[in-house]
Amino acid sequence: GSNDGMYRLVNALTGVERLAYMPYSVLTDINKLPNYNYAHQYYVDGPSGFGHVKIGSTPAWRNIVVSGLGAGGKAIFAIDTAPTGTNTTLGTTNVLWEKSGSAIGDGIYLGNIMNKPIIGMIHDSSKPAVIVGNGINSHAFHNRASLLVYNAGNGNRIKFCTPTDAAGNAAGNGMTSVSAVRDSDGEIVLVYAADYLGNIWRFDVAESESNCSSNAVKVFTAKNSSGANQAITGELTVIKAPNNLPGYMILFGTGRY
Repeated sequence: GSNDGMYRLVNALTGVERLAYMPYSVLTDINKLPNYNYAHQYYVDGPSGFGHVKIGSTPAWRNIVVSGLGAGGKAIFAIDTAPTGTNTTLGTTNVLWEKSGSAIGDGIYLGNIMNKPIIGMIHDSSKPAVIVGNGINSHAFHNRASLLVYNAGNGNRIKFCTPTDAAGNAAGNGMTSVSAVRDSDGEIVLVYAADYLGNIWRFDVAESESNCSSNAVKVFTAKNSSGANQAITGELTVIKAPNNLPGYMILFGTGRY
């Protein structure tokens, strides 16, 4: 992504640009860019996630990239990185979907997504999924931390998991970094996610929407020396516990102080 409003796919071997995409969500502000009195503004500023999922009407394995706008806006989009059908170049058909924050419907959940989405097949259902924290500054109708699970192929909502712990997920919160635990087939079994109030949650994304919300487990809360919660904005990494011990270790830095 870049602050000219474009998201670009570039051939890593040749450096040749394969696709340039301007998310719909930045169009309302792009006219400010050539203004003589232009003051710096973020446009496509979010980190990208990459993954291999089985999508399409006749499901086939595809490599896709997903990104939010970061400080540039409240949106997320997905792009198929390879030509489709008889095409030899990338074009409009490679843009799979885009979702924007709003005051209605599912848009109330979307804030400024500052962390990488994760992409993969969900265990048990084998659904192709994009999983991402809803970010900060979601609409006032929501304004809490949620784990958003979209269908990777069409952007439809699979489930939105919002921890029901009222104290741990108070107003003003937002889900930031996410990290997946995968089985031997590479399918996503568990997701660990951090939030702006310093909590780390564990979700079973194979559960129903109501259950993945009510059964969300708060496994840790980051606090400073004075006992105040510290926002976690850095990326999470989940690894197996060492020395054949059961469970997992979560590695992270808070990222904000």
